Amino acid sequence: MVKATTILGLIAALLVGGTSSAAPNRPHLVAGSVSMRGVLYDVGKDGSTWEMPGKAKVRLAAGSSIRMFRTPQYLQLSPGKPTRTYTMVLVTGTAYVDTAGSETAVLLTTTDKVSAIVRHGHAALAHRGAEHAVLNSDAEVLLSTGGGPYAAVAAGRRIGIDREGTLSDRPIPAAPVFQGGSRVWVANAGIANVSGVAWTATGKSYSVTLGEQQFLTKTATLPSTRLPTGRHELVVTPLDELGLPGTPSKPLAMYVVQAVVPEGSFVDARGVVRLGRGQAVSFEGSTGLNVSYGAEGRFFRAHGAIQLPENRPTTVYFHAPGSFELARTRVEPRGIEARISFTPKNAVWPDQALHVRVALRDREGAAAPAWIEPHVRVLVGVEPVELDVEKRDDGLWATVPPADTPGPWVVRVEVEDQYGIPLGRNFTEVARAVPRANERVARGR
Repeated sequence: MVKATTILGLIAALLVGGTSSAAPNRPHLVAGSVSMRGVLYDVGKDGSTWEMPGKAKVRLAAGSSIRMFRTPQYLQLSPGKPTRTYTMVLVTGTAYVDTAGSETAVLLTTTDKVSAIVRHGHAALAHRGAEHAVLNSDAEVLLSTGGGPYAAVAAGRRIGIDREGTLSDRPIPAAPVFQGGSRVWVANAGIANVSGVAWTATGKSYSVTLGEQQFLTKTATLPSTRLPTGRHELVVTPLDELGLPGTPSKPLAMYVVQAVVPEGSFVDARGVVRLGRGQAVSFEGSTGLNVSYGAEGRFFRAHGAIQLPENRPTTVYFHAPGSFELARTRVEPRGIEARISFTPKNAVWPDQALHVRVALRDREGAAAPAWIEPHVRVLVGVEPVELDVEKRDDGLWATVPPADTPGPWVVRVEVEDQYGIPLGRNFTEVARAVPRANERVARGR
């Protein structure tokens, strides 16, 4: 226990230099922002974090005001070597102390003679007007009120002090338990709006950590949050009416998967994966998930890429172990085809020119994506013919000149895109013109 020294005595000692060592032991700001107001530090809207020599840390909520004493005291908190202790006066606001793994202690005190010494763990002190509360998560905490002697606060307990100095003792808010909601989302552009995860209501509000994001919410349900592709952990910490933290939840794994398609395939505006024949899609961020597709309906660990069975549409289902919800995405053939037509339908050579028109359409008859570049190949018989292809509003046009070989002829047109994916083919037969009477006579001579 602390020797018979009141908090006023401790502060007086600090003001005259205390028992500081020769080493430059100086608490310093490591995150957030503060502004000076006389001898006080006013904490900015992003909060602030101070680190003491020995790696103890104090995080201050936005709007807090403190006075920092940079010279340590060495207090006899237990038998053996005295403990290096840094003092901070909390004028208003909330201070969160982390002394886990450190031999340094932190003494928090208020102008109303409420003081807490924290070491070997996590604790917090809130000061709002005439109300105070000390919360001990897992540390060794000694509490003094009214300048009186110190008494231990058990781990997992919260001590409230009202304006009359009356103490109330209750458990800290219990850890929330997740109650359902989706755990897997499919992103169309690398980002998904995740929401709907619920938990037991154990606090007045909640501090939510989701991946790299941290925010507050008043409800026991995850609000809509933008989340990038990958695996993320959700941890919810309940807060009491003064914003002091309870026991955090166990981490909940959440997944955002993103279709990765080869060149020539794409994801349409509805989020449907469109694959060219023989191509495969993989899903970034699916490691650790179970997946199912095709007619069998069985789940297996996600790995590798997925092809369309027999080039038929399918639905891919994703399942996170331990959950009952499924995420799904549709995978269909790319469905872009070249519609090839010939004019006239019954051409005769050499009397008539044969015109070829190629129009690209999707399965619904809409125009194909503009990034697809059709390559047209024309053969007369088995011989390829080099043609000038003209792009018009209604498609690609080319004129096939009459062949100088004996007819009749078969004209074949094959179209593929810039990635070598077939788009379509068609053919027509071209008849040989019947010689006129005078031509037959001339030939007979």
